[in-house]
Amino acid sequence: MNQEIQALKQNKTWEVVDLPPGVKPIGCKWVFRIKRKPDGTIDKYKARLVCKHTKSLYGLKQASRQRKKEFTNQISGYGFVQSSHDHCLFVYTHDEVLMALVIYVDDILLTGNSEGHMVQVKQFLHDKFAIKDLGNAKYFLDLEIDRTTSSIHLTQHKYIWSIVVDLYLENATAAHSPLSSDWTSKDPNSPLLEEASLYRKLVGRLLYLNFTRPDITYSVHHLSQFMQAPTVSHYNVALHIVKYIKGTPHHGLFYSADNNLTLQAYCDADWPKYPIIRRSVSGYCVFLGTSLVSWKSKK
Repeated sequence: MNQEIQALKQNKTWEVVDLPPGVKPIGCKWVFRIKRKPDGTIDKYKARLVCKHTKSLYGLKQASRQRKKEFTNQISGYGFVQSSHDHCLFVYTHDEVLMALVIYVDDILLTGNSEGHMVQVKQFLHDKFAIKDLGNAKYFLDLEIDRTTSSIHLTQHKYIWSIVVDLYLENATAAHSPLSSDWTSKDPNSPLLEEASLYRKLVGRLLYLNFTRPDITYSVHHLSQFMQAPTVSHYNVALHIVKYIKGTPHHGLFYSADNNLTLQAYCDADWPKYPIIRRSVSGYCVFLGTSLVSWKSKK
């Protein structure tokens, strides 16, 4: 808690001002969390001082937004350009130097083709915000990064296992495919799921797996279309997908260092397979050499 307070003061997270007449301050509370390494061992104990958001009013400018704007201005001043496609991505290009910086709240991922320039960027950020350099990326937002001199392998093994445990499926038999061959979009005899929030939460967690698991993209895309009124059948299909990823936890994306820059794209469509929606579902995947870099399933 003391470390968190000192970090907030050092980064000048707030300014102490007089309270306007007739206004009551919003309270705050401590939130404690245990951060773990990819293997499950304890990395560190984390304390956060947060605003009680249930007491805040819509429309008031929050300090976090101001802080994000300040960070963006500093990065832009260094020469990084914010992506118009993903506002969390900043790219720096100069001569033959290329660097990419990704931000999520207070987590930052930096990569590039110049070690010297990256050291300068980290020092620049440290001077402005007192950052902590955690070294080569191994775990970032539930993405596990296994890097060698010849390749990079991205998986979400720990994240998958957390889903399995939360659903009490540790001893369930693993499924051999994301969907069974006889599955249809709607079972007319299946009743509505009483707790639809369970379904929405599970599908949301499966959607996050799409970052490293293109093999479930088609299946999860179908399930995401029934968020408003899911049935028991839909929920059982979602559980089937969980049983599938339980048996394939180490599947992910593999990027070889020995690769070429040949761009290849593939696409396909099911041509109104399901009579209920009467629309096609198309999908595509794009490879740079042997590395899968983009994919999607869409109605």
